[in-house]
Amino acid sequence: MKFIIATHGYLAKGYVSSIKVLTQKDNIYALNAYVDEDFDVSQKIKELLDTFDKSEEVIIFTDIMSGSMTQNVSKFLDDKKIHCITGINLPLILEFVLTGEKIDEAFIENTIEEARKQIMYINKLI
Repeated sequence: MKFIIATHGYLAKGYVSSIKVLTQKDNIYALNAYVDEDFDVSQKIKELLDTFDKSEEVIIFTDIMSGSMTQNVSKFLDDKKIHCITGINLPLILEFVLTGEKIDEAFIENTIEEARKQIMYINKLI
């Protein structure tokens, strides 16, 4: 299983840094879009995917539902081994990276629902 975090700016790099500190995992990759003038989103995604074994499952996390990263990732979703999840947060990604379970559609849906519960207004809880 490989994980790609694809975001605008350096957000992906920050997520990967945090996840590696917390998990010591090395199967997580960052795509930081539009930080260089010559950044071609589709080309960068393809280049990274081409480095993986074709039989390996890949989950690509993106930052914004209708953003350019999600739009470009969607071009690769005809491969049933590639999944895209958008609107990410750190608990969501950690749940995927740390799971020992098989990641199937049910796992994906349940994990997204649980991650939504991590977003809350703390002042109201205190």
